[in-house]
Amino acid sequence: MDLANDRWEAVEITTDGWRVVESEATPVRFRRPRGMLALPVPKRGGTVDELKQFVNVSDDDSWRLLVAWLVQALRPRGPYPVLLLQGEQGSAKSTAERLLRALVDPSVAPLRTTPRNEHDLYIAATNAWVIALDNISNLKPWLSDGLCRLSTGGDLAPAPSGRTARRNSSTHPGPSSLMA
Repeated sequence: MDLANDRWEAVEITTDGWRVVESEATPVRFRRPRGMLALPVPKRGGTVDELKQFVNVSDDDSWRLLVAWLVQALRPRGPYPVLLLQGEQGSAKSTAERLLRALVDPSVAPLRTTPRNEHDLYIAATNAWVIALDNISNLKPWLSDGLCRLSTGGDLAPAPSGRTARRNSSTHPGPSSLMA
């Protein structure tokens, strides 16, 4: 996982744990789109439960789903989950969305409006690991289908030439979509 810092450090995550590796020890080259912010260097000793005080979840099942999304969002390959945050106005959905995005894919523009079409969705997906759509009143069928295809690695937007563009999983495996 690229920390996106000036030293080009990364976090190597294995079944035995994690470690911060220097750029020379990183076996991959990371792509850093414009607007990407650095992640903090991780520290040992914390627990995911420390996050619970910053999100408004109503019950333990909802908390487990949120943590499951967070863990799955860190996977290098899909399929990826789509997280839907629902609640009344003022229930801190956008705040939770910003926080979750900052933990996985910090950006100068953490939230975005609904894309106008599949091509705009494709562009958003190629420039971010997490697509955080905010204040969605209804979900149009094309957007629902597009998010499903993104989460499973399928074809997405028509390319300008009229052919179907396919995301190259070797250069950008795909986002975990987040909506509120």
